[in-house]
Amino acid sequence: MGDAGQRAALPRRRLPEQQHRVQHRRQLQPRLLRQPRDRQADQRLDVRRRPQGPLGRGHRARHRPARAVLPDAEHPGRLEEHAVGADRVVQGPAELPVHAGAMVLPRLIIEPPGDVRVVALGESAHNITEFYELKHRILRHLVEEHGFTAFVMESGFAEGLGVDAWLRGVPGNAADAAAGADVAAVARDGITYRFGEAAPMHRQLEWMRAAGVGFYGMDLPGSSTSPGPAVRVIAERTPGRDLRDLVRRSDLGGRTEAAVRWAAMPSAERDALLRDLRALAVHAGSSPDAVVRRTAASLTAFLDEREPIGDSDPYPRDAFMADTVRWVLEREERVVVSAHNGHVQRTPLEGRPMMGALLDAALGPAMAVVGMTYRSGPVIRFVRRSARPFDCDVRLEMRDRGDPDEPGEGFDALVRLDHADLVPGAFERLRAEFEEYR
Repeated sequence: MGDAGQRAALPRRRLPEQQHRVQHRRQLQPRLLRQPRDRQADQRLDVRRRPQGPLGRGHRARHRPARAVLPDAEHPGRLEEHAVGADRVVQGPAELPVHAGAMVLPRLIIEPPGDVRVVALGESAHNITEFYELKHRILRHLVEEHGFTAFVMESGFAEGLGVDAWLRGVPGNAADAAAGADVAAVARDGITYRFGEAAPMHRQLEWMRAAGVGFYGMDLPGSSTSPGPAVRVIAERTPGRDLRDLVRRSDLGGRTEAAVRWAAMPSAERDALLRDLRALAVHAGSSPDAVVRRTAASLTAFLDEREPIGDSDPYPRDAFMADTVRWVLEREERVVVSAHNGHVQRTPLEGRPMMGALLDAALGPAMAVVGMTYRSGPVIRFVRRSARPFDCDVRLEMRDRGDPDEPGEGFDALVRLDHADLVPGAFERLRAEFEEYR
């Protein structure tokens, strides 16, 4: 996996300050947003309609009035929504090409306070094209204008090492193959939950490679269903120890296949595997290699997820993600974190602190949290057929603008798109994956 483990001994990565034009899209949630006083003001952005979408990539234009959120002068803590005509330009220092919408983002994104080291970007649903593109544009602005140096994603930590090796083109061991791989293969193998199977993600990774931006996964191995990727990383980075048998036994396959195989495994075989995985995590936890220690922590969290916890305790997965963000901050100056809204929100979810709440306790004002949602667009529903893992009907429904709004608590700002679209093929791949192991 290259020399990623040497980062602990290197100074935090910084990029030179540059003046570039920002690119972005859509509009902000018209909700009363409770923000610290120094983050309440908005900054005007120059936003123009373009018929072919951002960067002229052939996106179909949406022929309806654009909308933007402008600050209410009488209530500085409130962001109100106003109609913006097709020829309306919101004046400011940067230009944001959009499909048919306009946005004024809060100052904590456009000009994050100097003490903010983490900008956490949420999303109300995964596999939404507009969320990918919006996060890319925010990342690009924060890197080019404010010295952010890495992107941290809700994806496996172990798998993400290969993505970072590809971005940096580091020679040596497994990174040799990664350095020569195409971006689609890197994203497919190195970004879990199939989040890498999206053209906007490929474009973001290509830009990150050119710009020298780092990548970190912060999640459990194997899309949270297989310990195999973590065991492989530990084996590759622990010379002199033969772990080939455990690597073989722990590689349970893809997300759905692994969950089904784990549930069907004879109890004696499963108990032996659990025992050996726990012993490996303990041993690797004392490794001099910081990456091995973090990978061991991901393996421990994977195992702890299979144990009962208290009703108000954080999930081991969220605790690991929060700890991993703090680990990354020991190596990077300022980072963008991307995950589901439920993970990034500052407030507990159903009484349980998630990653965002744990980071809020540790970082406080050094973290800015922005949620993202949409008014109309696709919603994937899972209807359980049996108690067997992943035995569900996968259905595609549509959310209308008249449906109840999603809660906006726990965020410093909430971006609401007027409409959203699924990544092409995402629903079909998901349904086929579930059907294969029915």
